[in-house]
Amino acid sequence: MKLKKGRPVLSKNRVIMGVYINPVNLKNLKSEVKKNKVTTSAMLRGLS
Repeated sequence: MKLKKGRPVLSKNRVIMGVYINPVNLKNLKSEVKKNKVTTSAMLRGLS
């Protein structure tokens, strides 16, 4: 309901999630995110 409060939380979780999944292969993660934009958005929605 509060988008302003949710935005920073989402970006924070987004970064933490990315580092947690693959701290070494950050480039691969970015490639996967580009390929699976729908999946990423779905995951972000699940986190929120």
